Amino acid sequence: MAHILAYQLNQVGKKAAAFRQGSTTFAEEILLADKGDVLVGISFPPYYQETVDAIRQAREKKIAVIAITNKSSAPAAMYADTALIVKSENVLFTNSFAAIAMLINAISTECAVRDKARARTTLHQANKATKNRIFVP
Repeated sequence: MAHILAYQLNQVGKKAAAFRQGSTTFAEEILLADKGDVLVGISFPPYYQETVDAIRQAREKKIAVIAITNKSSAPAAMYADTALIVKSENVLFTNSFAAIAMLINAISTECAVRDKARARTTLHQANKATKNRIFVP
């Protein structure tokens, strides 16, 4: 979900990146964040401790934090400046991604609406850059 949010935000002209597990930890990624940045932490049961720690560390660095989680008492919500609550339970005892995806789409759409010129320019440039190109994964 974080990768989808980052992709959609980049599509409308907002510089965004999803933290990746691999060569760096989330804590190391937070070291590169500045006060002007916003961390969007997506955390659902079972709550991944590294995500919660990254949210807490960002808050300690005075970085704005938005948590997307399932309830206001969730660990991520406790450290966030703003918590966006999404009901994610389903009958399979797993998290449903449909509501989360709709919220991500709403966030991206609102960013585009707030800066229509930038979103339009970015989308036009992306279209132009990929026109008539064939990509083979």
